[in-house]
Amino acid sequence: MTERQDNVCKEMALGTYYKKTREARGYSIAEIETDYLHSSQLSRFEKGKSMFSAECLLLAIQRLNMTPTEFFALMPNYEPSRLHVLVQELSNHVIESDIPKMKQMLKPKAKKKIDRLFNVILKAAIVASSEEALLTNQDRQLVYDYLTSIQQWTLFEMDVFSNCLDVLDIKTAYYLGLEMLESDELSKLLYDHGYIVKRTLANLYVHLIRHDYYTFANTIKSELSKLFNTWDMEGKIIIYIFDTFASYKRRKSAKLFETIQQDIQSLKRFGATALAESIEMLMEKER
Repeated sequence: MTERQDNVCKEMALGTYYKKTREARGYSIAEIETDYLHSSQLSRFEKGKSMFSAECLLLAIQRLNMTPTEFFALMPNYEPSRLHVLVQELSNHVIESDIPKMKQMLKPKAKKKIDRLFNVILKAAIVASSEEALLTNQDRQLVYDYLTSIQQWTLFEMDVFSNCLDVLDIKTAYYLGLEMLESDELSKLLYDHGYIVKRTLANLYVHLIRHDYYTFANTIKSELSKLFNTWDMEGKIIIYIFDTFASYKRRKSAKLFETIQQDIQSLKRFGATALAESIEMLMEKER
């Protein structure tokens, strides 16, 4: 099969999937139609007779009251992004402190920018677990240049930022976080990836606390509190525990450290084991 034939088959499958999703959610083509998306276009797309532009596809998905992430995640044969797969595999090795397997994930002699970025993410995780001096000035410059060259971040840039906090200068990481908050696209980012945006900012808050930048951390916490809703319990718990940890770091109170340990055990009892273990690992390093 040629590449063009393969693309046509994928487009037909996408149109069929869109139609099934639309019907399952109870929408008629007339209800999806807008001034910029006509029923005839939708009908041809669903039958695999024509292709949608990226803008039309995003608009059609939005009319289903779904985000693109939700739409594609439910699609049969959907493949998660390469970064998502890498971070998931990496997380398993981090929990097990398996440095050799983490090193095996590194791509030797990487030339493509994406491969070099992934190598930096892997190196940062290895350094955090072993304190081995792997990161170079070129690695730090690569991440900085990449993140500052893109005006409007997507989910990919947020994930790179979140996983490379230790690669960046502390103040640079802080100001990049503020720029994301001040972005004209923040409302769209929150609509499409609200949980990821808040998780990224919570990670930045923890990072600033770990490095004793309490004023910066309080600014990020204040901005996060404006974004949190009733369902953001994980983020609120992280802020609460690291608020206590910040007090512990400044006062070295054994009682405060004991309070944190009790909170971690409470998380485990309520089934939030992964969150509890990740906080526990950070506490052990910072004590």
